[in-house]
Amino acid sequence: MYEDCPAGTKVGYSTRGRDGIRGEPDQCVKTVDSCKERRDRGYRRFDGGGGESCIKEVSTPRPRRADPWFFDIPNDKGMKQRHWFNLNM
Repeated sequence: MYEDCPAGTKVGYSTRGRDGIRGEPDQCVKTVDSCKERRDRGYRRFDGGGGESCIKEVSTPRPRRADPWFFDIPNDKGMKQRHWFNLNM
């Protein structure tokens, strides 16, 4: 299992499975404006179709949990709570 993605990023998927089904949620994705610095200096960048192509998605591997295994145990209110653990002693 994976840790939560850092603030400012969202969960992404590095691969697609068969029939368009998403693969594992193993990426953290952030949308960045790669032309902001250049625009601040008065430059503009366009793609071949005449539109701006500055918005990019940058992905990084999502960190794995130190405790990747879990049990869902109901609490005293009947709501399930997840308890993480590892198999290494």
